[in-house]
Order: sequence, then structure tokens, then C-alpha cells
Amino acid sequence: MHLAAASVALMRRRLTWPAAVLAAVLAGCGGGGGSDPARSGEGVPGLAPQPTPGAAQAAPSPSAAQAAATGLAVTKNTSRVGGANPVANAAAVARAVYPSRAPDLRPAVVSVADAGDWRGAISAAQLMARPLRAPVLLSRGGKLPGATRAALTALAPTGAREARGVRLVRVGRDVPGAAGLRSVTAGGDPAEAAAAVDALA
Repeated sequence: MHLAAASVALMRRRLTWPAAVLAAVLAGCGGGGGSDPARSGEGVPGLAPQPTPGAAQAAPSPSAAQAAATGLAVTKNTSRVGGANPVANAAAVARAVYPSRAPDLRPAVVSVADAGDWRGAISAAQLMARPLRAPVLLSRGGKLPGATRAALTALAPTGAREARGVRLVRVGRDVPGAAGLRSVTAGGDPAEAAAAVDALA
């Protein structure tokens, strides 16, 4: 009788620990079927929800694809340019904003300021507001660098009725024009350039 009781107790112990191990493994693998916030990253500071392997992912928008092609880092609500060359950065931003694959994707006007004239560049940035919506490109030392020339060719501004058909606005001193593009100069000292830009905007 004692031997039978001992055998039953031993069998119970042998069955109990594998069951406990199995339960722990299933819990760790998500076998419980519930959502584990710690594993998905939801509600955990510093962690973002991870996509389910094999699940269909949304295709990038054309603007995001264009931004990636021009060297921009695109997040949910921000596009960042991390380059050290302001001329190339300005060209990349302009071409991301205006992909120019069709006439309605081209800017009416483009503004150009010298890379060494931060006050002129700030004044030129005002023209990105309506109605002109003119992206800013940069010259350097009285010349148009290769990245700026390539961007002007790709953007192919169409001309703005609000600016009497002008396609290029040169902001500041010693900013060159571009062949084939009707331009206007908002030059002089920083105050004069700012006033001229205000008149255009």
C-alpha cells in the first residue's frame, strides 16, 4: 500500500515539472494568444511597435520615394537633410518638394541667394510662401555650382503670373542669373533685398 502511494506521488512530480516548463515556454513565445505590450513596444518608453513578420506594409508615397532618391531622411512627419554642403542640401530639398515629373509638379519661380549670405537666404525663404511658393537654391562666389545648375534644369520653372512671368529671383549681391530664365534682382544691402522680396511676395 505504501509502495503504491509512493509510486503515484513520484509520477505526479514527474508530470508536474515538464508541464510547468511547457507553460513557461508557451508564455514566452506568445502562445497565450494575447497581445504583450512589452514585446510589441506599445506603451513602453523608447520602443516603437514592430511590424508583424510577413504582414503587408504600406508602399511609400511618391514624395517619400523622391525624398529618399535625393538624399533626404524621411520620418512620419519630418524630412531631414544631413549633408555638410549647403548648396547640395538646398538642391536636394527643392527637388524633393518639386519632383517636376510633370508641368504641374514644377515651381513657377525659383529663388537664388548666395551660400555665404545668410540674410539674403532668409529673405529668399519668404518666397516659399504663397502665392509664389519658390524653392531656394544657392550660388557661391558669383557662380552657380553644378548642383544648383542641375536643379534649375530639373525644376524648369514655368513662370509666375504674379511676378509678370519671372522664373528666377536673385536675392542679394553678386547672384548670377541662368541662361534662358527670365529673372529679377532683389539686390542691394540686406535691408534693400528684404524690401524687394516683400514687394514680390
